Amino acid sequence: QLYAVADWLLAHAPMDLIRMAHADMPAIDAAQADRLSLLALESLILPVEAALHAAADRGEVANRDLGVVAGGLVGMIESLHAIPDGSLARQGRTRAEFAHRLIDVMLDGLFVHQEERENVAFALPA
Repeated sequence: QLYAVADWLLAHAPMDLIRMAHADMPAIDAAQADRLSLLALESLILPVEAALHAAADRGEVANRDLGVVAGGLVGMIESLHAIPDGSLARQGRTRAEFAHRLIDVMLDGLFVHQEERENVAFALPA
């Protein structure tokens, strides 16, 4: 499901959420800014959070502040729009490949797992 979210976000024009929060929202009526913020939360973050909670309920991921994780995931994927096309071409990769890899790392973590430790050909520091 998270891959599908990433693919959808990358298939659409980028949303500059940081600029929107720091420049656009303060420039409009506070009630309208609140309404737009709520719409963004309900349409972008809450569905991702719900998918993460469903995975937690199935025992697939830990239930650790999944709202923050959902927001971070959306922001992380949105930031991939900033990678220049030329850089992608030189690397022979797509934004979707980067997004999927970031999702995998987010879910698996950066820590070396015991099974990885046992399969390396060199000694890792304890």
